[in-house]
Amino acid sequence: MKLEIVFHVSIYLMTALAGAMLAFGEGIPFPSGLTVLMSIAALLFCERNQRLRINTFFSNVLGLAALGMGTLEFFGKDEDSKLLAGAHFLSYITWIVLFQKKEVRQYWWLCALSLLQVAIGPLLTMSSGWYGVLLVVYLILAIWTLSVFTLYQGAMEFGAASDAPDLAATKLRAAAHAPPSPANDAISTFRRAFAHNRRSAMHNSIQQDAPGRWIVPRFVFGVFGLSVAGLSLGLGMFLFVPRVWIGTGLQYRGDSDSGTPAVTGFTNDVRLGQLGQILESTNRVMQVGLFKRLTDEPIDIEEFARQHGLEAPLFRGNVLDEYGGSRWNAANRGEYSSILESHPLQPEMIRQEYMLDMRGFDILFAMTPYAMAKFDPYQAVTFNVETDVLHGQGESSESVVYYVYTKPANPGEESARGGRFRNLPRRRAVSSRTLARCRKLPRGLDRLARLARDLTASEKLISDSELSYEARVALTLEAHLRDSGQYLYSLNMAVDDAQIDPVEDFLFNRKRGHCEYFASALALMLRAVDIPSRLVTGFKGADSLGSGQYEVQQRHAHAWVEAFVNGKWTVLDPTPGGRDDTVREVAARAGFLKRARNSISSFWSTYVVALNLNRQQQTLYEPLQGSVASGWGSVRNIMNRMSSILAWIKRAFSSPEQVFTPARGAVGLLILVLAVTAFRAFSRLFNRERRPADRFSRYRRINHFLGWLAARLRGRPPDPARVIVAFYEQFQTLMHAAGLAPRLDQTQREFARHVEQSFAAHLATSGLQSFPTDLAELFYRVRFGDGLLQPTELIEVEQRLAQLAKIVGMAAHGR
Repeated sequence: MKLEIVFHVSIYLMTALAGAMLAFGEGIPFPSGLTVLMSIAALLFCERNQRLRINTFFSNVLGLAALGMGTLEFFGKDEDSKLLAGAHFLSYITWIVLFQKKEVRQYWWLCALSLLQVAIGPLLTMSSGWYGVLLVVYLILAIWTLSVFTLYQGAMEFGAASDAPDLAATKLRAAAHAPPSPANDAISTFRRAFAHNRRSAMHNSIQQDAPGRWIVPRFVFGVFGLSVAGLSLGLGMFLFVPRVWIGTGLQYRGDSDSGTPAVTGFTNDVRLGQLGQILESTNRVMQVGLFKRLTDEPIDIEEFARQHGLEAPLFRGNVLDEYGGSRWNAANRGEYSSILESHPLQPEMIRQEYMLDMRGFDILFAMTPYAMAKFDPYQAVTFNVETDVLHGQGESSESVVYYVYTKPANPGEESARGGRFRNLPRRRAVSSRTLARCRKLPRGLDRLARLARDLTASEKLISDSELSYEARVALTLEAHLRDSGQYLYSLNMAVDDAQIDPVEDFLFNRKRGHCEYFASALALMLRAVDIPSRLVTGFKGADSLGSGQYEVQQRHAHAWVEAFVNGKWTVLDPTPGGRDDTVREVAARAGFLKRARNSISSFWSTYVVALNLNRQQQTLYEPLQGSVASGWGSVRNIMNRMSSILAWIKRAFSSPEQVFTPARGAVGLLILVLAVTAFRAFSRLFNRERRPADRFSRYRRINHFLGWLAARLRGRPPDPARVIVAFYEQFQTLMHAAGLAPRLDQTQREFARHVEQSFAAHLATSGLQSFPTDLAELFYRVRFGDGLLQPTELIEVEQRLAQLAKIVGMAAHGR
């Protein structure tokens, strides 16, 4: 393949990939994604056909227009508009450069612009593993493109130099009154200098023997090997350099009114049914790890939940306590916020590690109870003392890493049913205003209130002498929705009667829905019997990744109820068990690509985005230390065995009668005979299957290697002909200008005799009658022999070539 085509395809492909990565990071195809189409159009109509090119004036006009568009976008209302303005401006400038007339400078601009777009992409995307895969592909493509670009620049420089006339050719054209070659651009020079019918040429010790054959397998595999080596070295340095300076947090955004797009179902203002929009997604939300603080021993997340009175892990997020018009609102939006303690940490605490991928709001998820929390490493975490909702204060454009610390559960406090009523800590007395708001039942829910009062009649309550009356009422209402069999879990959000409240439509008409409807119905029914309640959104369950690591996906989104019973907020979950089956079915329906995407995202987030010193210690340093210790132990075992073998050999020579018994000698002789027989049989079979040409080729390679080694030992360059052959190329150039060219069946010596006959009279007057033959002999000596030209010989050859140029010029004018 021609170097020019390979270079153009490579650099336009790199530009298109950079634009696609920027569009992937931004999440929308316009405008950055158009760079892919622009690159294809520029390659076809600007480079190959040269039908569509814009001049400098038009480029400047378009550049000013791009600057104006970027400025308008920079001063937009969105906080991210400043970064997006810069990213889009890079795309506009890239489009302009793509359709300009290309020289080396324009190609360098494309390289720089693509690199800037790739650098901005991670600032726009969440912790996507696919962007990491694209980044590796871009790095390999960039190394390849720059390698071909360097070769291309050298080819253009060499072509321009070889296309320029030397002194002798200039004199010949001057004598023949030939016009000089027109000055063309670099591409024309390249094509003219490396045409398929052009003779070999040499410039600055670079000889071109086969024009156009630049992209050979050796070059391709060399660039590929260099890419792999460079990426491996960079990855090793990235993984093993200690992360002692990294700290992350979450940029504080206040609430959903800040203008930042929030994740559906987890804002302070949620319409009933919105949570169901993410329940069928397998996108990752966060990665969770549970460890003992001092030993870093992994902890099973299911066991942690059971120890704290929960049937399954619940990652608590936002609290919604005001209902009306089919909407839940967080009436308490942070009026009572405080900083959660981050020290002193007790040795027996359990560390919850969170790496949150979702952005757009400041809520942090965690499993209760929690005593302390902090960002990695020093930033504080705030919480609402009324709702216990955690908030982040920090700066981050990617995943948020934070730690939550829990005191170990006291088994003595737990009972068969009472453990559920003590799982939330109460840091201060709940205000009467909060309790009044959580008792408020909207108007128009009369049927719901009658049903709640009918279900909680004294004769229908769950009988358990260990529980209080309020606890029995709460458990009775929960059991009615979850265990009666009258209600089914479904992701179908169809409405039967749009004229009534969605909760009553769910209770009396549809009797099927997802967790939001079950939780809303229980919360409102509790309020109907004067028990304060509120809705909590978060996640339930997680998929194990091993070694104490778990992954929470959007399909794990869940809503439950907290009721104020016995002076504490108590977790109640009225959703039937069909919810867990549906969550598993969503994961089973996910195809191979989705599972691969989740695995790549998990690896990217763990070992790239959130790689810290603790994780390096656990996953890299300690295993490596163990491997080194194990390897040294193996080396010591081998050395001990060698010492034993040497001791045995010493005994064999000092006392052979003790070592070589008749039985041992017979066994050893049998083993030796069998080994020799097998070796000879294998050698014959191998030589029979090999072709004679292969054996001769092997001998020829060995002979060539020995000759090369002997030349190196004598101090010779490995291939002097590559440097010295230029004098004969100059001779051929002179003869070609005089109208003489060697035939395909002529050797160098025969062509020299033909030159002597053609210019016999002129050569005799200058004493050069035998110079062409001498020059051919020198060519044979250098090209195929073992001789080298001395400096004096080179000077003499150059002088005589100059005289020959004069003779040829005189012959051309008939002098």
